[in-house]
Order: sequence, then C-alpha cells, then structure tokens
Amino acid sequence: MKKSLYLIVFISLSLMQISIAQETMSLADCIEAAMQNNINIKQRDWQVISAEINHRQSRLARLPDLNGFVSHGINQGRNIDPFTNTYINQDITFANYGLTSSLLLFNGLSQYHSIRRNALNLEASQLETQQEKDNIRLSVVLQYLQVLSTVDQIQILRNQISTTEAQLKRLETLDRDGAISPVDISDLRGQFATEKLNLLDAENAQQNAAISLFQLMGIAYDRTVTFSRSDFDESPIPNLMTTEELLKRSVDNLALIKAAQLRTASAGRGLKAAKAGLSPSLSFNAGIFSNISSAARRDIFLGDQTVSTSDYVIFEGTQLPVFKTFPGFNSEKIPYLDQFSNNYSTTFSLNLQIPILNGWQTRRQIELASLQEQQAIWIEDNTRIQLQQLVEQAHLNQATAFTRYELSTEQVDAFESSFRANEIRFNQGVINSVEYMISKNNLDQARLRQTMALYDWYLRKEILVFYGAGN
Repeated sequence: MKKSLYLIVFISLSLMQISIAQETMSLADCIEAAMQNNINIKQRDWQVISAEINHRQSRLARLPDLNGFVSHGINQGRNIDPFTNTYINQDITFANYGLTSSLLLFNGLSQYHSIRRNALNLEASQLETQQEKDNIRLSVVLQYLQVLSTVDQIQILRNQISTTEAQLKRLETLDRDGAISPVDISDLRGQFATEKLNLLDAENAQQNAAISLFQLMGIAYDRTVTFSRSDFDESPIPNLMTTEELLKRSVDNLALIKAAQLRTASAGRGLKAAKAGLSPSLSFNAGIFSNISSAARRDIFLGDQTVSTSDYVIFEGTQLPVFKTFPGFNSEKIPYLDQFSNNYSTTFSLNLQIPILNGWQTRRQIELASLQEQQAIWIEDNTRIQLQQLVEQAHLNQATAFTRYELSTEQVDAFESSFRANEIRFNQGVINSVEYMISKNNLDQARLRQTMALYDWYLRKEILVFYGAGN
C-alpha cells in the first residue's frame, strides 16, 4: 500500500515537473524578464541612483556646516597653566571643547550652477536608462523573431524530408522489382542526406537563437521552453509613412535625443560653475569654545582672622606682641562644570576671499569645462546625424522586405505548380531524378525564402515602431 502511494506521488511530481518544464513564453513574458534581469538595465539603474545622490548632495551643500571638537591631554614638568596663563611646575590635565559653523553666502553662483548641472545629469541618466530599456526591448523582439523564424524553417525542412522519404520508399520498392534505374534512387538518397544535414544546421541555429534570447532576458537557458507566435500573425502591408515623418517622430519620442540635449545643457552649467571660481566668495563663521584645567583653583572667603605677628611694642617696660586682622581664604579646585561655564566664549566673523593667483587652477578648470561643453555639443549633433541615417536605412529596409515577401510569395506559387506537375511526371517515369530534384529544390528554397522574407518584414516593422512608426 505504501509503495503504491509513493508511486502515485512520484508520478504526480514528475507530471508537475514536465508541465512546468514545457512552459510557453509570450513576447510580453520575454520583455518583462529582460526588464527585470538584464545586466545593462541594472547598470543604468545604478547610474541613476548615483546621479540622484550627487543631485541631493549638491542641494544639501547650501546648508551651513557644523563641526565639534574635543581635545584631552596632559602636560608634565614646567608648563603654562591654561587657566591662569602663568608658569607652574606640576602635571596638568587639560581639555578643550569647541563647536564651529560656517555658511557660504556667495561664491559667484557656483553652487547654483552645480545644482542645476546635477539636476540635468539626473534627468539625462533617467532618459538614458529609458533608452537602454527601449534598446533591450527591441533586441528581445528581434531575437524572438529570430527564434520563430528558425522554428518555421525547421518545420519546412521536416516537411521536405518527409516528402523525400516517402518518395525514397516508393523508389526502393520499385528498385526491388527492377523497375527503375539505380541512378535515380542514388540521387534521391543523396538528396535525403542533404536535407537531413540542412535540418541539423537549422536546429543548431534555433538553439543558438534561443540561447541568445535567454541571455537578453538574463535568466538560465531552458531548452524545453517554447515561444508563442500570437503576436506575429498579421500579413505584411506596405509602410505609408515618409522618412521625413518618421524622422520627426524619432526626434520627438526617442529618449536618446533628449538625453543628449540634457548632457549639452549640463556641460554648459558646468562651464558657468567653473567660471564662478574667478569671483570672490563671502562666508559667515561662528564658534563656541571652552576649556578645562586640573590646575584651576579658587579661594573661598572664610571671614576675618586675627593672628599674632612678629612685630611688638614696649609698654611700661613690657614687650607686647602686635596682632593683625586678615581675611581668611580656603583654596579648592574649581569643579568641572563650573570651569566649562566660566571659560565659555563665542566668536562671529564674515570672511571675504578674493582669488588672485592659485597656480592657474581655476583657468584650467574653465578650459576643461569648455572642452566638455564642446564635446557634448558634438555628441548631440552626431547623435542627430546618426539617427537620420538609421531612420533612412530602416525605412528603406522595410520597403525592401515587403517587396521581397511579395516576390517570394509569387515564386512559391509558381514553383508549387511546377513541382506538382513534375512529381506526377516523375512517378510516371517521364522525367529522371535530376529533373525531379531540381524542381523539388526550387520549391523548397522558395518556401524558405518566403519564410525568411516574412520574418524579415516583421523585424523591419518592429524597427520602424521603435523609431516612432507605431505612435
């Protein structure tokens, strides 16, 4: 009974694993996986976080700083009493405390330009991240199409092999009866082997395409996964949008162009911040200080005291001592907290710093900032030129793909009619195996070209959508 139960559980688990392994992924599933796991997107996200930190720090730099210090030590031998400022010959423990603060009031708007520069860098990083996501999304779509294309090619090749195998079995039967030429069956066997080699190459290409797709998704490769083709069931249609319209949409919609514009603006702010280094800077400073010494003492008044002195007077021949009255004091150490409050002091100041000569460092920073601005301008202009070229090429490739699909479809129709007729003639012995294989190869190659043309059109259409044709 227990063995039967274990067997049932084992079979159930096995079936569950098989159902899980035979997962079918849609295009949306692949894109979502890539958005969550692709390493390039994660690196861009980290760059955005870094830009956010820089922007936040530049804003917080406007706040006053606040610094405290504590110093404890011991002096041995002849030293100056930090409390009385006199020389004493004893060990002294001491402590110094302070709290300082400074606030930059003006530095030629350098802080303002730095804040704006970092804000622009943050926006640019966010747009570049979005552009990277769009690029990965397009790459996933194109690789997804590559997988579907190879799957369809495999199916066509299998159909070819099935047809050839059926014809080969028919000829082998006729060959046993001596009804055909041995050359015909040898040619067909060679054709059968060639088609199986083509199938092997196609299956290898399909696996490589799937591996590349899993790499884009950033997940482990699973050869049992299949891919849905529900997103690609439309028939090819011509593109009616002109290159000028497509280019305008690309400039308006692509994050890449906006990011390049922001990088140029950021470089301009960086140049202004560098030039602000030539301006005087004004700052406000304040401080609170106190100190403690183990040598600090104070006298406590105890009242007047009358004591005998060494002086005397003679009265009526008798020597009498002289008494004097002195105030009485008792010396004691000053408590810690009392010293802290008694030695309390404050300071306030306005500091004006005028740059005169600092080894030409500010001038060097201005020159570097100017060079960075020129570089950003060049990158922005070059990005626009490259975009125009890519749009022109994408528009041309899509039009060519549509025409190629139409022509390949006409070719398939023609070769199908020709092959049906030649197959009947070959079966009747009217034509030889060479003519038959030529006709069959023409049809097989036409079908492969049609499939490749179909997926090439899908691919070119997705590229146009990427550039704005679908908006």
